[in-house]
Amino acid sequence: MDEANQGTADSLPFPDETFDLVFHYYVAEHFAEPMACHREIARVLKPGGLLLFQTPSRYWYPMLAAQVTPQWFHEFCVRHFGSGRTENEVFPTHYRFNDELAIREQLKDCGFTCELEYRSVAPGYLRFSRLSFLLGVLYERAIEKRFPALRGVIIGLARKYDPPS
Repeated sequence: MDEANQGTADSLPFPDETFDLVFHYYVAEHFAEPMACHREIARVLKPGGLLLFQTPSRYWYPMLAAQVTPQWFHEFCVRHFGSGRTENEVFPTHYRFNDELAIREQLKDCGFTCELEYRSVAPGYLRFSRLSFLLGVLYERAIEKRFPALRGVIIGLARKYDPPS
């Protein structure tokens, strides 16, 4: 049976302890109130359930640039260079759940333990010229290798506390 539901991350339309697994993929940077969203995820997860997520690191160079550019500029870039996307598909970014400290603190406060892993991402944002792309590869191999927090992606596995019986 197919079923569709519509809701927001801070108000999921499901009963308590419904799911064994919840995941979000490149949406945490758009949560205006990530604590409310993760409390809601904890509510719908069964004890011992997993939250899996992938999100960009707030310290990755494209995200640093995104944090200091206005929304209209993001929409302009997508309209002109967005690979078929429209400016309606550009959502405000907040980066309130995009670094290790914020993730660990927020998930702990929502009843989770978590494991995090940083992964590098090919410098696709720099494809506009061969030189910029090669400089991006050099940065990835020289800087990101030594400083994982500067890598592009954070992958998280969080487990909802299973209260002792």
